[in-house]
Amino acid sequence: MALYTSQIAVYPANVNTDDVVEAEFMKLSAKDPEGLRQLGLKCLERKPTIEGVPFMKKSATKTDYGIIIAGPNFGCGSSREQAPYALAESGVYVIVAPSFAPIFWRNTFESGIHLKLRTSENDLTSRLKTGQTGTFDYDENKILVGGFSIALLPLSNLDKTLEREEGLLNYAEKHFSF
Repeated sequence: MALYTSQIAVYPANVNTDDVVEAEFMKLSAKDPEGLRQLGLKCLERKPTIEGVPFMKKSATKTDYGIIIAGPNFGCGSSREQAPYALAESGVYVIVAPSFAPIFWRNTFESGIHLKLRTSENDLTSRLKTGQTGTFDYDENKILVGGFSIALLPLSNLDKTLEREEGLLNYAEKHFSF
């Protein structure tokens, strides 16, 4: 049984990539270790949770919230590829939302966020609170939080392949000659 347990952070609908990493930090490269570290430190810096809780504690290098539960359309806005890298570097492992912006969804496979999952439940953010403990059960494809069992939609075969290969570019390099 593969389990991942962490505190959850609850975010509203339409969290955009500008909320995740602001424009002034776009000059930082996720390919450079120091740039990646800085992106992680700036992640959701000015976007507190629904309850107004900061995502990162002052002087912390990682968030306490390895699981984000969000409303629909997470990752909308511009196609900042640094946003999923910042989330992964900050310590996020699982993001659960009813829907994701398509470009954000694809960028997450390259970033190290191994699990971004859709759920058919649209009202999760009203039932859950930041700081609750959540457990992701990989085998059962669900998250348990505060007495709730949240069923998750399965990844498509393509998404499973991209997750296993850590992105489209890695897949192409392994399976095609250029």
